[in-house]
Amino acid sequence: MTETSDQAARMPLPRSRAVVAVPKSATGNATDAARRALAVLRRRWLPALAVFLAVIGGVIYYTWRQPLAYTASASLVVNARILDVVSPDKGVVPKASDSDAAVNTEVQILQSREVAQRVAATLSQQEPGFAERVTEQAQPRADRIVANVLQSKLSVRRPGDTNVLSVSYTAADPELAAKVANAFGAEYLAVKSGTRLGAARSADADISTQIESMRSQVEQAEAAVARYKAANNLLSAEGSTLTEQEVSLYRQQEATANTTLAEDRARLNTARAQLRGGSTGEDVGEALGSSVIAGLRQQQAQAGARVAELRTRYKDGYPELEKAKQQLAEVNQAIQAEIRRVISNLEARVSVSQQRAATASGILGGARGELASNNAASVRLGELVRRADALKATYQAMMERRNAVTSEAMIGTADARVFSPAQVPETPSSPNRKLNLVIGTMLGVLLAGIVVALLQMFDRRITTSHDAERLLGLRHLANWPLLRSIATREERGIAPADFAMERPLSMVAEAARNVLVAVERSDELGGGRTIAVTSSRPEEGKTTLAISLARLSALGGRRTVLVDGDIRRGRVCPTLGLTPVAGVVEVMQGKATLRDALLKDEASGCSVLPALVQRYDAGQFGAADRFDKLLEMLSPLFDTIIIDTPPVLAAAESRAILQDVDAVVFAVRWNTTLLPVIRAALKRLRDVDVEPVGVVLTLADMRAIARYGIDDVDYSYKAYTNYGYS
Repeated sequence: MTETSDQAARMPLPRSRAVVAVPKSATGNATDAARRALAVLRRRWLPALAVFLAVIGGVIYYTWRQPLAYTASASLVVNARILDVVSPDKGVVPKASDSDAAVNTEVQILQSREVAQRVAATLSQQEPGFAERVTEQAQPRADRIVANVLQSKLSVRRPGDTNVLSVSYTAADPELAAKVANAFGAEYLAVKSGTRLGAARSADADISTQIESMRSQVEQAEAAVARYKAANNLLSAEGSTLTEQEVSLYRQQEATANTTLAEDRARLNTARAQLRGGSTGEDVGEALGSSVIAGLRQQQAQAGARVAELRTRYKDGYPELEKAKQQLAEVNQAIQAEIRRVISNLEARVSVSQQRAATASGILGGARGELASNNAASVRLGELVRRADALKATYQAMMERRNAVTSEAMIGTADARVFSPAQVPETPSSPNRKLNLVIGTMLGVLLAGIVVALLQMFDRRITTSHDAERLLGLRHLANWPLLRSIATREERGIAPADFAMERPLSMVAEAARNVLVAVERSDELGGGRTIAVTSSRPEEGKTTLAISLARLSALGGRRTVLVDGDIRRGRVCPTLGLTPVAGVVEVMQGKATLRDALLKDEASGCSVLPALVQRYDAGQFGAADRFDKLLEMLSPLFDTIIIDTPPVLAAAESRAILQDVDAVVFAVRWNTTLLPVIRAALKRLRDVDVEPVGVVLTLADMRAIARYGIDDVDYSYKAYTNYGYS
């Protein structure tokens, strides 16, 4: 296949390695995202359920351990007026306040120590055992302890921006809660009433004395203003003197006359300028609007047309032509006469406008002189008026103050009232078990989701074919099933290495065929005659995969040899039940021939070149470097050579062997091998210019893939039963 650009830029590949360019997955829509989220939840359902149950259990335990408490509420309406009784030298009248600060002041009064102590004293007198019930102590040492407890369990709330205050008290006894809530409302009214009544009555006497003094001063000031106006002829109407009104009128007339004069001069100057410029006067603005000139122009057009017509037929001097010319000249003279009349009319209008403007200016000058003399007298008048107005304002303010304070003294208790007394609660206010369960459920779901997200975020294992291609950059060849996930009760006794051969229609056999087809049909691999199966670490299932590939290849009619390349820990012969006398190392070292070392798998007809299980030494590693010579010996004898190599990270000779094969199949254990381990193995392979043709996810739990592997090629593998899968 064609090499990916990034791999080609990084290092050259030997021979014709197939490098799979894994396309980036398209951005999923919301439905795909939801399906993936559900798939992750199905995969992580056990830790999610554990976290959820732990949170719910903790909430239930905490909730049911809490003692029951009852809350009773009384509602009050407060006017929130600020009684500002000031000293006599200040003229500020107290007003009712609608500000939040005023209402908050009432809240602070309700929550004050004074009200709490009055409640404690009142209820202690009414009920002998009240202090013990409130403090839950045998004998409280002082009333302040009772007041402290009352304050701590009291809640005053203001709904929205209203003037309603909700006074709530919480206690273990519902009757006690209602009694205390009502007592707080009553004592608050008593404190507020006493305070306001005393202040109002004290202020009323001082204000009355000031009012009597102010009345005489106001009367004297108003009399002085009237006398001065009469003496200086300062008559006024609608807030201004008569002279001022006349000056204002004359100014308007003068401005109108000057404006008219300017317009008339502009028309006359424009007409004269047009005549000086060579105009015949026909384009003068006044002439353009003249009906007389319009009629003459119509006659001029007709006469001109008559002259033009006669000239086309007769020469100059012809009587009829001369008559037509005479008529045209007479019309032109009439037009010029009318234009001179228009200009004369403009000159007359300018003269009239000049006289009108001069007359208006003269009248205005006389009125201004009279106004100047009045203004001198108005200075003193203004001073007298301001003094009278100030005295009247102060007097009015004092009257309003006295009325307000008198009303306060008469209805001092109307500032607040209880409109809804507290009732004995029938149900506890805390703990709110339903609410706690709802919150616990939401918190449990949230924490479970966070735990699942963290587990998914830090999960470094490969679970789907999509993950394999996206994270490793390799083509996914097949999922090698875990037998217990697909085998029936009768098939569970079959060995993993025999399953593909004994059940040729199983998913195991089909996975092996998929690998063979993918490798042998790869571009530029020459048919994939030499195939190596490797992994990053032991116990990845690569030996079983290599045996199954070799057996199915042999059953397909190919001359196939299975080479056990794991010279340290060969597992092919023990798995197949064969007893070797010589192996790979002996053949490469010349101590045995291929005929002596090759064994026969009777079940499939596949040849096996084993590796003797013996102590490893450095000489064996040197023999591994000569592995290409062994392949040259096997190539003429077999169509397909399948090699089970050691794990890449566990044995260095694995990389030496893999450099001499046509295709490398990389086995990764499903949902087990960590991603950093796989990437480390691939890096070591690429360091020696070896690129696997693809990856096989081994020991894959197909039932788990069907549950949550929505991005896997075998997500709906159960639908394959129509093709003979067992």
